[in-house]
Amino acid sequence: MGGSATNAGTDYQQRVAALALLATYVELDLSQVLQANVKLVPQTISFETADSVDDLRIDCESNESLYLQIKRTISLSRDKSSEFAKTIAQFVRQFTKQAPGGKAKSKFILVTTPKASNKITENLRKILNSARLNPASLSLDPLNKHEKETLQTFRKTVEREFLSETKHTMSEGEFIEFCQKTFVSTIDAEPSRSAESAILMVLQSEGFCFPGLVWHHLIANCFSYAGNRQSVSKEYLEQSLKRFKVDSNDKKQLESVLAELLRPTIVDMQRMPSGKDVVLANGPEPDVLLLMELLRFDAIDKPRSRFSGDTVTVKSGAEYKILRRFASANMATEYLCQNRQLVGDRKLMVIPSKSADEIEKTPAAEHHRQRMIAALEANKSLVKCLHCGASSIFGGAFLVELDAKEYPFTVGIVCAEHVRPSDRILGMPQMDANTSNYNPSIEAPAWLAAIQRGQGFMGASSLLKRPDQHTFLLWNEENAAYYDYKCCVKFTLADDSVTYSYVRGRIHRMAKPEAERQVEVFRKVMSDNASRGDPLCFSSKTWTVGPRSQVDEMKDANETSIEVKSVEVAEYSAILGTVYNRCDSYYAPLCVVRDKESETPLLFGNAVPLISNPFTFSEVCENWKFFIPDFSVESVRLSPLLTDHDFDNFMREVTSDGFVAVVDPTFDAAGDPLAGIVVRAMPTNEEMLKFKAMVNAQYNHGTDSNGKPGQATTT
Repeated sequence: MGGSATNAGTDYQQRVAALALLATYVELDLSQVLQANVKLVPQTISFETADSVDDLRIDCESNESLYLQIKRTISLSRDKSSEFAKTIAQFVRQFTKQAPGGKAKSKFILVTTPKASNKITENLRKILNSARLNPASLSLDPLNKHEKETLQTFRKTVEREFLSETKHTMSEGEFIEFCQKTFVSTIDAEPSRSAESAILMVLQSEGFCFPGLVWHHLIANCFSYAGNRQSVSKEYLEQSLKRFKVDSNDKKQLESVLAELLRPTIVDMQRMPSGKDVVLANGPEPDVLLLMELLRFDAIDKPRSRFSGDTVTVKSGAEYKILRRFASANMATEYLCQNRQLVGDRKLMVIPSKSADEIEKTPAAEHHRQRMIAALEANKSLVKCLHCGASSIFGGAFLVELDAKEYPFTVGIVCAEHVRPSDRILGMPQMDANTSNYNPSIEAPAWLAAIQRGQGFMGASSLLKRPDQHTFLLWNEENAAYYDYKCCVKFTLADDSVTYSYVRGRIHRMAKPEAERQVEVFRKVMSDNASRGDPLCFSSKTWTVGPRSQVDEMKDANETSIEVKSVEVAEYSAILGTVYNRCDSYYAPLCVVRDKESETPLLFGNAVPLISNPFTFSEVCENWKFFIPDFSVESVRLSPLLTDHDFDNFMREVTSDGFVAVVDPTFDAAGDPLAGIVVRAMPTNEEMLKFKAMVNAQYNHGTDSNGKPGQATTT
């Protein structure tokens, strides 16, 4: 495995461990994440234990022990050298070590990301959930081809490892018991993903002024805890984190906390480029700029270039007037993309160095890197700008190296507006100022729990996530109640997989006459589509349904279209719901934006804005200033809708007044609506008939609603 892949996997492992620490700190019930039937509130987290399952052990209030193996990506395989087989071997070893009375208190959890194999995150998860609900399900439940293959691979791997460990064959009862104690948990805790946003909100709700830095502090500590094989209790966490809770109005305390949190997370100095400079300088003609890559040291470790003020003198003796200086080409590219005015209409001539790729491995580069690390450690006023001396907490800033002849050698922070041409820009640390406008009325742990299996509509299709267009959802008030009918509609696909008719991400339960009517309708649609050579299909992950031509156009890039083979009425059971329901909440959690004084929802024309991620609300507000120039984040507050029941009640109010809701609306620079997910009420039968009549008239006569030639409009 390559180094970058290993680093990504290790980083993910520590992020999951940090999430476990946070769950311990706020007493979050992990059963909601694992879909377990017992309360799991963590008390102690143990790292790299001597147990057979050695990544992480979580001991809970209920005396349950959760043994975690954490894999960023993993595929189903019987090969003994595969990560999957090694994980199962550890689970089996721990399973066989415990006394029969202790087994009931152990759970084995494979934690992974959505990047893992679908056979694990979907098929195996469904099989294990079924085994917990009904021990006979492994032999009685109908499985499609892929599920049969998954169960066979899983069973053979488990039985092989059990035989190797115990020297006797695993009984069916032992296999079922093992399945009931094994979980697959998909946690998307990678940078900037939904779980991380919720984590930051939880930290801020707990009173931390710099939640992003506290989160990175927890992650960094997890590396240390793992290296030392330590255990961390709730009491220790409370004691160690309380110093980061300070009065947000006390600037001196804020600076002290920021300096402590910022120092270890500011930049990965061990990998910081130190052997070259990338310099933006004036060219030979007024309309030309040079972007030059310069090697810093010669064969005997002496500097090849001299910097002073806004001038660099290179080894040949030539002098250039410089505009900016960077540690790497990536840093230069990022900076120039954000500061295009620096180049303007001038031509940019790039002059790379032939040896720049290997220079970072030389003794001179490594020696200088250690000087940089020592200089950063020696900087006792890390949050102060090296040039103006003011605090850099509340504004853009850069981490820079000063080595021009007029300065002592220093590494530290410089305000963006005070960067000087010879300052060697190393990076742009996130100062994590408290500007997110998090509203204390949002119970952050409840939001974190709700988001794990909520906002099902967001995963319905990549079409909903386009930043440059509006998409539309129809809200049906009648879908608010989940009826206790006994029938549902079951589809068998060409690959023998099974899916169902859904409403809001859950199997649609209906009375038998209604189920029979729907099956009749679907069979006619299937017949009509087949006769046109465009069969009815589902997409393989988002489960978009329609003619193959339509599904091929709408499906995500990593999906396939699977033809429907048959449709029938099926009897609903709780097992089907647990295994096949795709989310607990289709819309929620979301936030309403309310005026602080009147407490009425904000209104953009006839649209009521909703927010899907309250932690990024301040960024959204900056965009809204294109529409309302004097809009102020301080004038509004966020009100949470944590369940679909809350959302339905809210939508009844909105639609009764003739309005629509828009999730995450944005505007272009001219103040015109740019993107968002528009949620409006399902049209009545009368409205649908009027719409169809209008479309037919436009097609038949080629005129628009004003009698002028036009095109038919569709939604």
